[in-house]
Amino acid sequence: MLFVDRKAVGIIEAKKEGTSLSGVDTQSQKYLDGLPPHVQRVGAPLPFAYESTGVETVFRDVRDPDYRSRRVFSFHRPGTLMDRAREPETLRARLKTMPLRRLGLVWVGTLYPRTIVVWRAERRSVSELARTLPLKWRKRLGVRAVAVNVYAPKYGSLRSVVTRNRHANHEYIVTNDLGADLTKVILRKMSRWSIETLFRDTKQYAGLEACQCRVDRAMVRHVGLVLLTFVVLQMMR
Repeated sequence: MLFVDRKAVGIIEAKKEGTSLSGVDTQSQKYLDGLPPHVQRVGAPLPFAYESTGVETVFRDVRDPDYRSRRVFSFHRPGTLMDRAREPETLRARLKTMPLRRLGLVWVGTLYPRTIVVWRAERRSVSELARTLPLKWRKRLGVRAVAVNVYAPKYGSLRSVVTRNRHANHEYIVTNDLGADLTKVILRKMSRWSIETLFRDTKQYAGLEACQCRVDRAMVRHVGLVLLTFVVLQMMR
């Protein structure tokens, strides 16, 4: 059990050296949830959990959106843990809710067929909307497609591109660039696979996920150095 200023902040689950830490988080989660009520704590459940073999240590903050254990080089200082516990939102939670438009970033993604959107003052799922739209054949892209601007309660105003391939399969592509050209949106979506493999390789070979900085500029520098490292590794192949 970890205490700071006589208050419980988390737990450490210790395992024998050589033990795989995969799946240990389910055991440590029981300790986070099962703290006796008479013990003073910073929150319920306890926010922080470490699993360690003495050689490998992973850490997670259960307040993160889609939280999971991440490798760390060492245990955090008591003051650092208390500062984190006092934050109303974690850094990852703030990043997830930060408006991308404010950062000047354009994103492209896809919607689930059941996602509700508003178009011409009518609420309907994006799949229902697709059945009412006149899709035109786009020879260069090899699909039928049409673009409309919609409002999604969860995401705000979006440029939506509905496509249907030769097998009659629909895809619902969206972007926050409301003036984007239909062809550009689809080509951006098609380029996502190479981006996915880039993220996979930089995480696996260059430590993209290993950043433990909490200052914005330091995190930006980490990403830049990781990408530079990856370029050098590619050139050395």
